[in-house]
Amino acid sequence: MTFVSQTAPLSQTRMTEMFAGLIEATAAMVRKFIDRQNMKASLEKLSDKHLRDIGLTRNDLSAISHTPLPSNGALELSNTSKSRAGNW
Repeated sequence: MTFVSQTAPLSQTRMTEMFAGLIEATAAMVRKFIDRQNMKASLEKLSDKHLRDIGLTRNDLSAISHTPLPSNGALELSNTSKSRAGNW
């Protein structure tokens, strides 16, 4: 929540809004990073057989760590899984 005093000069008000936006963007990136780490940890607990059932390999899981942060790791794993043939 941002508090702006009515006596603050206009330039300070704009700086406050810009700073609040920067904090919100940083918090969103941190949340996405934590979600990605939780997803990766959950998938790493699966056996090779279960991973194979959903069309993934252990190498696919390590690829999550190397994707740029703004991307959605779950979507990329889903696309990887769908791109594989049904018969292994």
